[in-house]
Parts: sequence; structure tokens; C-alpha cells
Amino acid sequence: MSRNRQIADPAHPGEDLEFRRPVLSLARDIEAEESYDWHHHYRAQLVFASEGVMTVSTHTGTWVVPPEQAVWMPAGEEHQVVALGRLSMRSLYLHPDACAELPGEPRVLRVTRLLRELILRLAAFPTFYDVDGMAARLAAVIPDEIRTLEPEPLHLPLPHSR
Repeated sequence: MSRNRQIADPAHPGEDLEFRRPVLSLARDIEAEESYDWHHHYRAQLVFASEGVMTVSTHTGTWVVPPEQAVWMPAGEEHQVVALGRLSMRSLYLHPDACAELPGEPRVLRVTRLLRELILRLAAFPTFYDVDGMAARLAAVIPDEIRTLEPEPLHLPLPHSR
């Protein structure tokens, strides 16, 4: 039986109005068949599965996200996440100004070893980290690294007609 979670959006613009943190991070561990109901974010989201498999769906399709892969979700895109087993999910939330050159549509991306380590390290800091500390310096590298990622063919588009 599926258990749905309501989520608070850590990337809501009211939490960081000064754009002092271009990248926020949030770690979540969820059980098999748990899901996050339909929602969207003010910031773009990179959803990374450090362990486990998930599906991420929009109204136009579904992406299967195996371990060590990530799905790019542009800002404002309504989506839901379902864990297919126990899942260690690490999400990055990028301010719109930090991802202007990044894709405008969802896609699964092959995560480099460098980006994997940046995601895991940033997730060890509080979501609203010290803007003058180490986490801020790590976060500054992330948008550039995301720009280098290659898309994976893990998308199942939904039909447009009967």
C-alpha cells in the first residue's frame, strides 16, 4: 500500500529572498512504495538517488531513476516521486538565476563522480548553510558541473491522444 507524503518546500523563495544560496540541499530517506504527491518548486530540482530506484513523473511522462543517476526538474514543473524500494534521495534546489543555461525540460542525467561527491557532501550541511563557509564554496561548483551531464534514455513519454 502506498503512503503519500506531503512535503514542505525548502526552496520556497521566502526562505532565501536575497539569493544568498544559489543551491540548497535536502536529504531524505524513504521506504518502499512511499511517494511524494504532485507538487512543484520555485527552484529547479536535481533529484539524486544515492541508493535505491525511484520514478519521477510529470504530466508528460515518467522517468525511471536508478542509483547514481539524477533527474533534472525545471522550476515550476509539477511532478511526483515514488520509491520503488528503500530510497536514499538527495535533492539539490537551484535558484532560477543559477540554472538559466540548464535544460528547460525534465530528463535523467548521468551523474559524474565529482557531482556525486558534491551532492553527498552538501547534504551533510544544514539546508540553510553558512553563506561564507565551505558549503557555499562547494555549492558554487554545482551548476557548472550539472551543465556537463549527459542525458540518459530513461524516459517513458505519455501519449498525446487516445
